[in-house]
Amino acid sequence: MTLQKPHTGEVIDSVKLACQNEAEILPKTDELTGKIKSDMNLSPDQVAADAGPGIEKVTTSSPEALKYYLESLRALRTLDGEKVIALCEKAVEIDPQFASAYLMLAVVYEGRGNNSKGRELRKKAYDLRDRLPARERYLVEANYYLMGSEKTTEKLLEAYAK
Repeated sequence: MTLQKPHTGEVIDSVKLACQNEAEILPKTDELTGKIKSDMNLSPDQVAADAGPGIEKVTTSSPEALKYYLESLRALRTLDGEKVIALCEKAVEIDPQFASAYLMLAVVYEGRGNNSKGRELRKKAYDLRDRLPARERYLVEANYYLMGSEKTTEKLLEAYAK
């Protein structure tokens, strides 16, 4: 990885991390995130404010499930809904706690007109929302309040405001 200043292209740092197997990828990602924050000369307060639980806690601890999910994002860009569904279903089979994959499934099913299946999957993502990064968690909450059985304007607006 090469970290550069966005406007000048000046190289700040160059980092190479090697993984011996797939199991090392996620922990190394968190290591790389820490290195980037260090190279950005963030104050200790800024680093603390941006601190998170790490990629394994907000996505999945399974490299294989993550691989299927990332492939589903590529399939979504080509509007291949069948492939998105197949890949996300493999991801949640491997990791039944993978909230982002449930959200993706909900979006695709709803886009295909199967709103009841979409609501069911959104509920699953909502129930697992603590495993999501803040921005995605608030989006899941807002969509749950908008499309779910708990339509409350106050909760909806609060989630979108966050």
